[in-house]
Amino acid sequence: MPRNYWIIIVIAVVVFVGWQLAKPQTPEIPSNTPPPPSTSTPPEQGSLSEPATPSTGSENIRVTSPKPGDTVTSPFIVSGEARVFENQLTVRISNSAGTKLIDQPVTARAKDAGEFGPFKVNMHYQFKNTKDGFVEVFNHSAKDGSIENMVKIPVKFE
Repeated sequence: MPRNYWIIIVIAVVVFVGWQLAKPQTPEIPSNTPPPPSTSTPPEQGSLSEPATPSTGSENIRVTSPKPGDTVTSPFIVSGEARVFENQLTVRISNSAGTKLIDQPVTARAKDAGEFGPFKVNMHYQFKNTKDGFVEVFNHSAKDGSIENMVKIPVKFE
């Protein structure tokens, strides 16, 4: 075989291999394999589509005070620890119907990004017309401002 044919064959093989390596690799999923878990965020706790679930923590926010079912009297302390974007949190007090009564911004005192830092805030409100409600602690998404890491604690107001 002439030398020119060998050069053409080698070039064709190199081009073919390069083309195969440059293609995006997508694994083939057999038809009997369940779909991968969804990466979308669940609906906000306490929204109309989902009943509120008592909680003292999320993946990034842990509330140590008050506890679910506690009776709180104004002023009272909301405390815990958080690792959220720019250490910025909101503590919200709402009535049993979910109506916002007060929002209070608070900053967690983390030593470095990605670490948990403590937070503590005094909440003041005159609970004249409501006896049951929630203490909610959450942060806002850096991406779109939506509520993330919601911790919703049922309490009684006195």
